[in-house]
Amino acid sequence: MELLAIARRSAPVPVGAGAFCCPIASHLRGPTLMVMTVHLVVTTATPDRESGERLAGSAVAARLAGTAQVVGPVTSFFWHLGESGRGEEFNVTFKTTDARYAELEAYIIENHPWDKPEVTAVELARGSADYLAWAEESTRPR
Repeated sequence: MELLAIARRSAPVPVGAGAFCCPIASHLRGPTLMVMTVHLVVTTATPDRESGERLAGSAVAARLAGTAQVVGPVTSFFWHLGESGRGEEFNVTFKTTDARYAELEAYIIENHPWDKPEVTAVELARGSADYLAWAEESTRPR
C-alpha cells in the first residue's frame, strides 16, 4: 500500500509515445519507474453498417485496435458545405493505445468512404487491470 500511495502522489512524467511514468521512492527499491500505457477509445462514423464493419474488422486484424464495435443506425445532425443536415450513420469505436493511435488514425482516414471522416479519441481514465493488459497485448505489433 505504501508503494501505491507514493506512486499516486508522484506527478506523471512523459517517457515516450503513449507511456507515462511515476517516480517511486528510491528507498523502497532503488531508483525505479513505473511505466503506464495510455489507453484510448477512438471513434468514427460511417454511412452504412458494411463500411463500419469493414473498418472495424480490418483495423483489429492489423492489431491497430484490440477490439472495435459498430453501433447503429443513429441519427446525426451536422453542418456540411455550409448547410445544416441530418442523416443516418453508424458509430464505430475502437480500443487502442496511444502508441498505436497515429497508425489507426491514418488507417481509418485512408480506408474510410468519406473524404474527411471524423476520427476522435478520448483517454480512458480507468479500467480493469486485466482488460487494459489484454488491450496492450492485443495491439502490440507482431
